Amino acid sequence: MGMNWAEERARLFGIYSSNLALYTALRDRFLCPMCGREFDESALHTKPPELCIAHIIPKAVGGTIYTLACRACDNGLGSRFDSHRKDEQQFHDLLLGRSSVEAVVRADGCQFPVDLRFNSAQRRIDVRVLPKHAAPGAFGRFIASWGEGSRSNVTFWTGDTRRVILSLLCSALLTMFRQYGYEYVLQSHIQDVRRLIQDPDAGPLPSIVTTIPAGATLASGHPLSCPSINVVTEPRDCSCFMIVLPGPSELAAMRGVLIPGFGENAGRSYQTLLADPMKAARFTMLDWHAVDAIADARSFGWGSRLWGRAVGVASGDRQ
Repeated sequence: MGMNWAEERARLFGIYSSNLALYTALRDRFLCPMCGREFDESALHTKPPELCIAHIIPKAVGGTIYTLACRACDNGLGSRFDSHRKDEQQFHDLLLGRSSVEAVVRADGCQFPVDLRFNSAQRRIDVRVLPKHAAPGAFGRFIASWGEGSRSNVTFWTGDTRRVILSLLCSALLTMFRQYGYEYVLQSHIQDVRRLIQDPDAGPLPSIVTTIPAGATLASGHPLSCPSINVVTEPRDCSCFMIVLPGPSELAAMRGVLIPGFGENAGRSYQTLLADPMKAARFTMLDWHAVDAIADARSFGWGSRLWGRAVGVASGDRQ
């Protein structure tokens, strides 16, 4: 039997509304972690529901871990950012010979769609014309005009890098909300993360994502798990979380997304890191944990305590 998503939405609403009551005066309410809008329980029963299941890793690229968010944010993430993760994965699948990708050939005023597939045995890309989807006569004119010295351009979409990064940042924020609830997302410096997401074309994008090779290990020597939540402990003035998420293929096995820690000092540390992106290339990570829990009413302040313990031990303040 499949998941009853209406019951699951109601269950998550109950968990997060109880968690919200620990940190605010609000009762029986849900605040969307992405936009901060307030909803009561009736938002579960509108058609369609105003609150919906939000996959932390987009469902289109195999994500199964989820939390709750408002429908407007979830739909917006899908159309603005997550579709680019899917395009990127399809491009990697093409390079690895796993699947084909649609493209457009343009030459001598003609254009028509084709199907590209990488032939690994002969190290070439095979092109198959899709005449049914071409403008009438376009392929015929192309063949008639093709000759020695002719040139053509093949265009296909690999995903917009900026929007892939913002999609990963959304995944990181939803990961932290799932794990720590409102203790994390109500911090004032998390608004810096939301601003990047809500205004995706505003200025240069900080270097907040790094590619992690397969087989990477933590400072302890233990293998890095994925997805997982980790603490960057060095350099000390840039302590923050790194959310490790799956990459599009073994060519980029994992991605690490830098996101602020707990407390005012963590907010300042994150700003220091964004101001000097090269520091992100010289970090050391401490063991943390996999994405395996949902915040609830029994977890008051536990994220801050764990954070303080991890950063304190790393800096030698505690043994």
